[in-house]
Amino acid sequence: MVYCKIKKMKKRNNLLLLFLGFSLLYICFSCVQQKKIKEGINKASKTTFVAKKANSSTRSNSLFISDADNDRYRLRRGEKFNSETGITLKGGRTIIYEIVGRILAPKIRKLQKGKPVFIVQTYPDFDGNVLGVEYIMNEGLPITAEELEQITEAIKKNQEIYVPKDVDRTYRSSPITLRVNFKKL
Repeated sequence: MVYCKIKKMKKRNNLLLLFLGFSLLYICFSCVQQKKIKEGINKASKTTFVAKKANSSTRSNSLFISDADNDRYRLRRGEKFNSETGITLKGGRTIIYEIVGRILAPKIRKLQKGKPVFIVQTYPDFDGNVLGVEYIMNEGLPITAEELEQITEAIKKNQEIYVPKDVDRTYRSSPITLRVNFKKL
């Protein structure tokens, strides 16, 4: 009688351990498996990104990615950019490279394979701040909306813009574009 009870308890414990093991695997797999950016709407915790196919024939497999609420810094119809401003990134591209390298560090080996395109466009204001950030990247790069959100927030917080005093402020400043080479990270 006691032997049967012990045998049933062992069987129940084994089933419980098996259930817990599968549950833990499922939770770990769902946390690790993050969704790559795809054409359409991609949601992060605070930001919604819209990814569209790039228009250029040279970038046929590239996506143009912007914040869904990008009217704050994009040109409106009829507006012009002031492209001759002399506005530059303080510290050059170093800060953006550090931010991208830190946030994407676990994926750098994957990103260094082939010829990935990852372009960061920052939209400056005349006070030396970054208003918005947009991206152009190869479709299928293992970069998620959450990572883009982290990169965007870090760039807005840490990247300063040099604005000369004699800049014509009647037009918006043109975006500052930087192509990130993952092989240099």
